[in-house]
Amino acid sequence: MPHLLSIRLLRWTCAILVTIGMSACTMHTIDRDLLAPTYLHDLRPADAGTIKVHLRDGSVLVLPTWTYDESTDEIRGSGEHWDALRREKTDGPISVSMDEVVLIETNRVLRSQRLVAVAILGGISTALTIHCLSQPKACFGSCPTFYLEGDDVPRAEGFSSSIAPSLERTDVDDLGEHRITGGRLLLTMRNEALETHVVRHVDLLAFPAAERGAEILAGTDGRYYRAADATPPGDCSGRDWASESVAPPSVQEAELAWCRALAAKDGDWRSVPADSVDLTTKEDFFVTFDAAPAGSLGLVVSARQSLLTTYVFYQTLTWMGTQAGTWLAALERGDTIRESPLGTILGRIEIAVSDTRGGWIPVGTCGETGPLATDTWCLPLSPPPGVVWDPTHFRLRSTRGLYRLDRVALARIEDAGSPIRLQPTQVWSETGADPDALAELLDPLDALVTVAGTSHTLEFDVPPELGSRCSLFLESRGYYLEWMRREWEEGEDPQKLLQLLWQPRAALRAMTADYKRNEAGMESMFWASRYVAP
Repeated sequence: MPHLLSIRLLRWTCAILVTIGMSACTMHTIDRDLLAPTYLHDLRPADAGTIKVHLRDGSVLVLPTWTYDESTDEIRGSGEHWDALRREKTDGPISVSMDEVVLIETNRVLRSQRLVAVAILGGISTALTIHCLSQPKACFGSCPTFYLEGDDVPRAEGFSSSIAPSLERTDVDDLGEHRITGGRLLLTMRNEALETHVVRHVDLLAFPAAERGAEILAGTDGRYYRAADATPPGDCSGRDWASESVAPPSVQEAELAWCRALAAKDGDWRSVPADSVDLTTKEDFFVTFDAAPAGSLGLVVSARQSLLTTYVFYQTLTWMGTQAGTWLAALERGDTIRESPLGTILGRIEIAVSDTRGGWIPVGTCGETGPLATDTWCLPLSPPPGVVWDPTHFRLRSTRGLYRLDRVALARIEDAGSPIRLQPTQVWSETGADPDALAELLDPLDALVTVAGTSHTLEFDVPPELGSRCSLFLESRGYYLEWMRREWEEGEDPQKLLQLLWQPRAALRAMTADYKRNEAGMESMFWASRYVAP
């Protein structure tokens, strides 16, 4: 029975990692051909020290001394071999084929710039940044950050839900229109967090800029649309328009301010705090448009997440503590994973349109994990056959305090066709031109590995047919690994982890008080804790 419970616990824990704040995220099985084991020679024993090698059968090797034999593709060393139930099997010389390895764990920060054969889970003290030391669950993080030339705030964050190799995925982010100078465009990718980033590729998807009064948007259905006649809402409210209640003047003024904030994607967000009693509490937000444009319609939404999912994710790692590597290894072994209810509990932005009779017709969802950059989605609107609808009145439902809305608009849309894919032609790192990094981003069997404080500037040649202004989307693929903080390990608590796994709503309610104590200052502390190399 204890063994069965431990297996179930592993599966639920992996599901938690997969779905925290990642509802509607697609999981991908890792392609082992892309993780070439020949790169393990860059992981030097002198740098890594003692390592834990997690194997496919659930057992683990603890090797104070070891070497990698490239000719046989084996790790050889001397140490302990523990079975899946953590009973010692052997103690002495050991050799194991890399085919059996799912994850290597070390308690030292590794600065190899090559892709190693398996995931490296590094450990680090948050003394590197005073802000992380004072509030470890507000540390800056959540994948690579991307800056266009001249920007001082991130324009995109890549694959922010890919927290392990087996969750590697492709992410597309809206960069908006950008002026092209001299037929080239520069994009800077930074690792500003206590993380290891494994970046498979970074491409730009480009369209010629739309005509005045129009824009190119990514649809929630994977297509691209030309949106025109975009109209901001004329009325915004936290109350249903069918309600007979009348808001006091102070609330009415706040609702008018919300509408003004949602008129443009400009960083003026409609943001509310999380519920003070229960982090799972949902809220409804209603927007009404004065009229709907003629033709096919799309609802345009720009938003980014708050730090709620970041906090929950870091709290989960804290309760895992010294066993976090075991959970990630179980995930990499491909153990059967049940869908965690946390993804549904926290969720995305659920959009419904009025059916004119006081009811609501669900028309889709939007949103993605990540608190760093505002993204924009276009939800094509198509009511079910035979349903009478009012395409001027919408309900946006989400977990209270989870999303910051920057823009909401109703637009006439048409298919925009396919973008032109641009790959980088040059890459610069801190020391100058970096042809190796360029080769790693262009080779489909390779990847660029970055650690905290590193930065790469990518140059793209823009063909003349795209003109002097482009509508740009960033397509990035990869995954990242959090570096465990010693402050997290001190909070290891199996009982609270069990509650999160088996009674997630109760666990989230129990987190509420601590989250609310820190909520007001978390945003400034988060941005202040970006890691910059000396």
